[in-house]
Amino acid sequence: MPAIPLGNRFLLMPGTYQVRATAPGYQPGQATINVTQAVGQQFPLALAKLPGRLRIEAPESVQVSIDGKASGAAPGEFELAPGNHTVAIASTRYQPFSASVAVEGLGKAQSFAPKLVPAWGNVAVTTEPPGAQLIVDGQPRGVTPLTAEILAGNHPIELRLEGFKPWTTDVQVKANEPLTLGPVRLGLPDGRLSLRSDPAGAAVSVAGVYRGQTPLDIDVRPDLTQSVVLSKAGYEAATRQVTLKSGERQALVVPMSGVFGEVAIRGQPADV
Repeated sequence: MPAIPLGNRFLLMPGTYQVRATAPGYQPGQATINVTQAVGQQFPLALAKLPGRLRIEAPESVQVSIDGKASGAAPGEFELAPGNHTVAIASTRYQPFSASVAVEGLGKAQSFAPKLVPAWGNVAVTTEPPGAQLIVDGQPRGVTPLTAEILAGNHPIELRLEGFKPWTTDVQVKANEPLTLGPVRLGLPDGRLSLRSDPAGAAVSVAGVYRGQTPLDIDVRPDLTQSVVLSKAGYEAATRQVTLKSGERQALVVPMSGVFGEVAIRGQPADV
């Protein structure tokens, strides 16, 4: 005999029945019930909620862990059981993130857009003249003027422009803090002086700064007249005024004059 609905109840003959229930957003429920002649019998049947679909948004590809387990990459969609879940996000370009997200379930789609904090700083670089190539950690990043996203930490930076001396420094970048570098004045290339003396082994100073012994190749500041002094024991010091243009190469040979003193041999003066 089929079940006869009576309002929110059913009229059944005594016996054993297989009962199956469905509802939108829930897993189908099934149970075996034994109906007797008792009046007002009730048989509980719990339906489990369907999982929810959680779409996690991100400005770029990041790694997602849910409840401590690696779950894949975001942006992307994840099927999760109803309830609270701990969502953690890891990325080289963003600071670690973790939050609790409530998933409604019932087959519904939800969206979660975490507020990720950058792990880089915006570094604005300008040069005089402009057009220099910016190199960070050995990698080209563009041409000045520009603003580059550089990960937090200490980084070697180089600026290169044809016809000018390379410029290098180290910068300490802090996460999510802007940094301004410049305007950096790029210098003209030095001149190159090839210096020899006769005899060799003379000490060389340029503008009062010791630079080594001859034979010697040295860089000197361009467009600036500088005193080059050579000195050697037993010889008179020799001075030359040198002016080199940017990038100019010049060779200079300086003869050294011996120093003569007076000595007496057997009481008689003699030049030496």
